[in-house]
Amino acid sequence: MQRNKRSLIELQRRFVSEAELEQVTGISRRTWQKYRLFSRGPRYYKIYASIRYDVEEVVAWIKSLSAPVGGESCTSNGQPDRYKTPGMDGRK
Repeated sequence: MQRNKRSLIELQRRFVSEAELEQVTGISRRTWQKYRLFSRGPRYYKIYASIRYDVEEVVAWIKSLSAPVGGESCTSNGQPDRYKTPGMDGRK
């Protein structure tokens, strides 16, 4: 019986709510909801009326947003150079 309780506790710790994500990441609960609405955030799980996120998937998603060391240079409007349209600045 002790083993079953431990497994359940470990499972509960793996999945967190938007409120818990807000506390840990500093990203508001409303922003997590918008990410979910527009399919921009990590995968979520709907368990009855509750929305939960897998901690490992959230960490992987956040890491995927990080710029690589020595990342691309940006144009004056904040766009990476690869999005720069030839001829837009008067040069070819």
